[in-house]
This record gives sequence, C-alpha cells and structure tokens, in this order.
Amino acid sequence: PSPPKTESFRENPRGSAAKTAPRGAIPSGPKGLTIGNPSGAQMRFLADAEVGPDGSAQVFVRPLEGCYSRAASLDEALRKVEGKVRLHLDWLAAHGERVPREWREGAVRLCETIHGGWAVNLGDSVALFACDRGPMTDEEIARDLQWMAFSWRDFLDLRREVPRGAWGFQPPGALRSPRRIVVHTALVMVWYVMKLRAPADPSFHSPRGMSMWRDVRAVERGDLSEARLTSLREACPYRLGHLRPAERAGRVTHHRPGGWTGRTEPEDWTARKIFRRFLWHERLHMRTMEKLAGAYRATHSARETKSLLSASP
Repeated sequence: PSPPKTESFRENPRGSAAKTAPRGAIPSGPKGLTIGNPSGAQMRFLADAEVGPDGSAQVFVRPLEGCYSRAASLDEALRKVEGKVRLHLDWLAAHGERVPREWREGAVRLCETIHGGWAVNLGDSVALFACDRGPMTDEEIARDLQWMAFSWRDFLDLRREVPRGAWGFQPPGALRSPRRIVVHTALVMVWYVMKLRAPADPSFHSPRGMSMWRDVRAVERGDLSEARLTSLREACPYRLGHLRPAERAGRVTHHRPGGWTGRTEPEDWTARKIFRRFLWHERLHMRTMEKLAGAYRATHSARETKSLLSASP
C-alpha cells in the first residue's frame, strides 16, 4: 500500500548510492578540543555538533546513540555535554546495562561541527556526519536495538503517567500537546525507517501480521492505545534489525525532508544516521512531554489552591 501523506512520508524519486568515507577516517572540523581528562585508558567519546543560523546547537555523542546536548550556543552545549554523558550512562545502568569503568571515566572530544540553514532551535536536524558513514557491525546493530528497547519502555511508562487532562495541554510557546507528541513520535519513527530505501530496492516483506502502514493509519485515526503504538514500534526495529547488505555497508540515500520546518532540499541518509536520529528524536520528545506534564500539574495545582483560597470564609 502507498504510504500516507501525513508527516510527508512520500519518498523522493532521487536516490543513488554515494561514495562514503572509509570507517575510521578523520572527519573535518575542529581538532584537539577535549572535554574532560583524556589520559589513561579512558573511553574517548566523539561529539558531533550541528549549529543553526541563529547560533543554537545540538551535540550528539558517539557511540552513545540517544545522548545529546542542546543549547542556545555551541559553547553552552559543549559545557553541558559531560553531564549529559553521565546521565546517559546512569540511564543505561538503570536498565541493567553493564557500564564499563572506562566509559564512566571517559572524555568527550569535539570531532566535527556542521553549520546549516535548518532550525536547530526548533529540534530540526539534517547533518550527515562522518561518523554517520561507514558499515555497521552486528554488535553495533544489536546494541542500538537494545537501547531502542530501553527507550520504548520509558516512553510507555511516561505515557501512562501523563495526567488525563494534560493530553491536550499546550501552553504558549509549546509546539505540540502531549497527544500530538505521541502521534508525531509514532509517525516519525516510520518516516526514519523509510529513509533506508532507494528507488531500485525491492519491497521489504515483514512477517505475517506485522504492518507498519496499517498501524500508521490507525494512529492517524486517533488510536493511541498502548497495543497499537507497540505494534507500530515493533515493526520499526524489526526493519532496522534486517538491514540489506548495501544498507549495512553504509549506502547513502537521498530523500526530501519532512516539511514541517519549510525545508525543500533533499537530505542524505545512512543506516547509522537513522539509528542516531531515531533514538535522539524519541528521547527529545519524551523530555518535552515530561516538561508539559509537569507544567500541567503545576498549573492545575495552582488553580486548585486559588479556588480553595477564594472559597475560604
């Protein structure tokens, strides 16, 4: 079946394999900036930075997919990144992941900085970093899929904790309500998976009973039940866990953007970039949903207090 129009799921007809940089090649960008102490046998984390036209920045930490830092400037984002790494390692440990000591004592080195014309301050991300290129190993794929499972567990827990009255809560300045965040997150994870495909690729056949597009249409119709969302979520990691040889090898595909920020130029994708963006996007919107739920509780509590005070004799 053809994909729905919502969230601009239609693929760009362009699409060809592009020459990729060899894995381990030194990417372009500032060299020698290290955050923390790099001596000894510590883990060396690589930070890739994306800077928008207004100077706002987001930093992605490798190989900790889903670990990121955002701020109004690159300097501020870099100052925050060491703490973000500690929080991310705590998050992994809380899910039962063994965190090696050298990771706890690791340092973060700024590896590549890309300045772009997209709205980084609004959560847009376009850059294809050198670390996004190159083949993926079985170990890397299995690790990222495991971290996706941790993230989804947290997403469902958060969904259950959002107060019933907060689902439509959208205070001034918020781009989406919690309900729209859930819909957006669900549809965009399918949008990411579709970036694997090049025009000449044969169709990918999922197991009987698994259908991303069936679940997408149900979500668009308003079915945000845990069962429906989980069914859709299971289909996406299944596809990412069954990469074709060219996808695993680091093939670059070209697709038109999602459209919500007004960009029109095609965007380059690889499997590594999809894994990075998938986890980053989910965790970014979970944080926003937590803030909205907290703001709703605070507003609701303040209104109840005011009502009680006005009713007092």
